[in-house]
Amino acid sequence: MKQTFILITRSYKYGGYCVAGIDPETKRWVRLVSKTSPAENEIPKHVFEPFDDLDILEVETRGAVPYGCQTENVLLDLNVRPVRRGRLSFYELLSPDYCDRSPTIFGNTLSALNEAEIGGQSTSLGLFFVDTLRFDYAFRDDGKWHFRCSFRYMGTTYSDVSVTDPIYRRERFAGETVAHALIVLSLPCLPYSEKYYKFVAKIFPLNGEEAKRAGSALAVARSAAEERPPAASFEQARRERAEKFLLSLADGRDPDTGETLDPVCVFSPAYAAQLRDCAALIAAMRPVARHRKKKEEKKTYLLKERISEIAASEEAVTASVLKDRVNLVREPYGKPLSAHAVVEFFVAVGMIAADEAQSSQKYPTERGKQYGVRAEARSSERGFHYFAVVYGRRAQQFFLDNIEQCVEVIQKPAAGQGKKPPTAKPPWHVRAWKPEEDAMLIREFAARLTLEEIARRHKRPLHEIAERLQKLGVEVDR
Repeated sequence: MKQTFILITRSYKYGGYCVAGIDPETKRWVRLVSKTSPAENEIPKHVFEPFDDLDILEVETRGAVPYGCQTENVLLDLNVRPVRRGRLSFYELLSPDYCDRSPTIFGNTLSALNEAEIGGQSTSLGLFFVDTLRFDYAFRDDGKWHFRCSFRYMGTTYSDVSVTDPIYRRERFAGETVAHALIVLSLPCLPYSEKYYKFVAKIFPLNGEEAKRAGSALAVARSAAEERPPAASFEQARRERAEKFLLSLADGRDPDTGETLDPVCVFSPAYAAQLRDCAALIAAMRPVARHRKKKEEKKTYLLKERISEIAASEEAVTASVLKDRVNLVREPYGKPLSAHAVVEFFVAVGMIAADEAQSSQKYPTERGKQYGVRAEARSSERGFHYFAVVYGRRAQQFFLDNIEQCVEVIQKPAAGQGKKPPTAKPPWHVRAWKPEEDAMLIREFAARLTLEEIARRHKRPLHEIAERLQKLGVEVDR
């Protein structure tokens, strides 16, 4: 499909570019990626080097591929060259249509977000008008230049923010200050040392006239937003107009002029359309019943006789492995057991506890260490270091001996839910998707195989392939 966007930034990313811009129609951000996975999805430099900032380009894309906070990601078809369709003037970029008016940058005034904060982000790109932009570049003990900057936004100073704009990522700018600038701030989809660090992907220095124009436009926009009535007031006004219209007709008067109305006119096409709109508006505003039956929460069901099929291993494993072992033998009409539920079990029995500084990070307690629970240092494919809590054989056996605290142990299957032979293949509509099959599915779609061919390879219905791709964040034309 065709995608038109204003080229705003081509920032440094692992030898390639992170390319992003704004859709001129919707004013929403677009980030182009070369792969559906978050790792190594940069765009080769040669694709966009022929173009200038603020060029309006048309590219061929293969659908949206959002990942985490990066909801703007779109998969670029590298086989089709971008085409220049026009250009945005720099003064247009200074308007409130493009500049962000948020009181803070991505929810806080720090240089990074933690795991809890990143979950509340629905966007990862923004254009901000800042003052006193200083390049705090330094050559450090690791033998590398560290490109950091500080700036003021909405009266607050932001420090130690990484710079990935290739134009300003040079040692000669160390110590220099820009009085006013428009900058593009971006967020990563993966953490580094459990933090999501903000970085400056593009810098547009402003002269005095440009800064004055941008500041005035944003000030007017903020003032209008503060004075705007809440949405409830608009809805109330619409309802009052509809009621006035209906009451005027009931009194035999023209709703617009107040003059006596010929009864025949009430049935004219013009009045009929307005009556229909009023009826629909009032019906939509009917109060909704507040007391509704609470939806019964599904549980994880496990036959008592099948617990013996879940064995503890000599090798220490994570909570994800433990939940997978349970889900292999659980009853299909219940919900799958989650790794979070397993972790909460070990927290409840006092074998692990949350770190005071960061609640998402767990560590083994003294009791947990006695049962073989330990924190193990690991590295991701991207080279990020983290600690994973793993459970030894004694801890695994303790979990199995007390499994009823996590799942609903039952004596026999529910009616109509007979246990299937272990060798029988489950039908398509209950066959679980495995991580390796998900990865294969994404690779096949990226290789431009048709959905029919993918369905034949996986021996699954066509609609299930399309639904799974959408669940993995890939937009599919069905």
